[in-house]
Amino acid sequence: MTSFLLYGRGGQGVETAVRILGNALHSSGMNVQDFVLSGMERRGFPVEGYVKSEKVPIISKDVASPDFLLVFDTTLPLDNMLKQCNEKAAVIFNSKDHVKNPLLRKLPVKTYFVNASEISYNYMRAIMPNTAMLGALAKINPKITSKSLKNAMQLPMQQENLKAFDEGYRNLKRN
Repeated sequence: MTSFLLYGRGGQGVETAVRILGNALHSSGMNVQDFVLSGMERRGFPVEGYVKSEKVPIISKDVASPDFLLVFDTTLPLDNMLKQCNEKAAVIFNSKDHVKNPLLRKLPVKTYFVNASEISYNYMRAIMPNTAMLGALAKINPKITSKSLKNAMQLPMQQENLKAFDEGYRNLKRN
């Protein structure tokens, strides 16, 4: 089973990214569970989105130990999210530079960063980092293709989202 945790704030497109990722995995022949947890359903409040995929039917509702963690907002408390990751996890931060967190030195996770907020603003004139973050994910996840993610995007301003996706893919850097 492969599991994903997307963590950000309301208004950053976490819920949309969860739906796109779930649809892309499903169209690739995987069984999928996806859902979003949010505190107040309001812009700016923390949002957690989960996606699980497996070739066989998924029975468990357990969401512990994600293989991939996408952090849309590094100003949110990160320690609990980082501690949930399994030892082979990859963490992608929406950041213009290396993320410095003391816990990262102690965990055996691979960390990456991409300035998804700036990318989204350049194309859409809004801080909506979801498609750039999915582009970054496509670069490091061999189980999902850019094509399947792009096909799952049914968003307004599709051309701008596709450009943001491609730039997120190209600009992912190792932390």
